[in-house]
Amino acid sequence: MKSNHEGPLVLVTGGAGYIGCRLVPALVDAGYRVRVFDVMFYGGAGLDEVRDDIEVIEGDIRSFPPELLDGVSAIINLAGLSTEPAAEYRPEANQAINFRAAVELATLAKEKKVRRFIQASSGSIYDVGAGHPEKDVLHTEDFPVAPFRIYSITKREAEKEILAMRDECFTPVILRKGSVYGYSPRMRFDLVVTLLF
Repeated sequence: MKSNHEGPLVLVTGGAGYIGCRLVPALVDAGYRVRVFDVMFYGGAGLDEVRDDIEVIEGDIRSFPPELLDGVSAIINLAGLSTEPAAEYRPEANQAINFRAAVELATLAKEKKVRRFIQASSGSIYDVGAGHPEKDVLHTEDFPVAPFRIYSITKREAEKEILAMRDECFTPVILRKGSVYGYSPRMRFDLVVTLLF
């Protein structure tokens, strides 16, 4: 680990992606030590500003090395296929990455006594379909979910499996993100809201 920080070690999977390139520097600024695990499909240039302060390991979440959890206090799992079109185009990869790999990582985390597991899920699990503006309202975690495409279905199934692991020593947290937008060192020009800029 290159960082001089003394804080807890956080593993960020998918840490070189659109969200990760903003999150990782924020964690470093907050005093955390950060280990990034990413397939580097788009390269790692988005982490250049903190490269000397973090550990970066290239790899695929579908074959995660358990030893990378040694010393880790928390995991933020951002790895995955991140859009409906990508999931529909590659349904087997979506199932393997967004569901199985996420659940396997959480299982490993619990075995390794990692206390906190933050899973990036999606607001698409509330999908009410087009043509229902009366249902297009602010949703809370208590609102009924209705996933119906492979992306949202696998995100929801991962949530259920991961939350079922919760006990007094393992605390999973699910973040159901809506469409994200704005500047990132690793821009996503395929996001609808980003295209409006």
